[in-house]
Amino acid sequence: MKILAIDTSSGTESIALLEDGSTVGEWLSTRVGLHSRYLVGNIKRFLESLRVELSEIELFAVTTGPGSFTGLRVGISTVKGLSWTLGRAVAGVSTLESLAMNVSPTEATICPLMDARQKELYTALFRYRGRELERLTEDRCVKIESFIEFLEESGREDVVLLGDGIEAAEKVIDVGQRRWITLPERFWHVGAHNVGILAWQKGIRESPHRLVPNYIRKSHAEIKKEGGSR
Repeated sequence: MKILAIDTSSGTESIALLEDGSTVGEWLSTRVGLHSRYLVGNIKRFLESLRVELSEIELFAVTTGPGSFTGLRVGISTVKGLSWTLGRAVAGVSTLESLAMNVSPTEATICPLMDARQKELYTALFRYRGRELERLTEDRCVKIESFIEFLEESGREDVVLLGDGIEAAEKVIDVGQRRWITLPERFWHVGAHNVGILAWQKGIRESPHRLVPNYIRKSHAEIKKEGGSR
């Protein structure tokens, strides 16, 4: 089975092609600009570079959140359009789970962190059982000042942190006094190959009608509008 996997959940953009769970090729840009302007063209050029026709794709996988509201909408709407045109199934996977897979199998707990702006973080906890990732908590949005409390309440001491949320929360992460490991920036970007692997491992096959973003929280505009209506 050929899977085309896409991530547009942040300022980076990643596209990957997998066949029967193995990565055939991957493209990642950390300075892509507007996803809405470049994504379709990037998909076309990526597949051309691998000499694969779009009609050969049997499943489209995409991150559904959390992440940039605009980025998620672009990725999901693009996948819906392609799947409807070709009559293919889709697979929506967690951005945080995809990010956690940047860590090789370890006995430590894995904690991906994404900067949610507004002094908040998107986060969750995972661990490996064998070579497959197991979820310990649901994806959530926490205040930066509450992040340490979140980790301490989990009872996890050996924790690997990764993601751009590390920069946002650096003032509250006291690495020197705990057995927490912060991974360098090269591990902070979601790779679309992880998106495809998760779709393959979990056997996700959905109708594009069911593919919706998981924002976790309301947008800043919605919060502002609600505040003004009181």
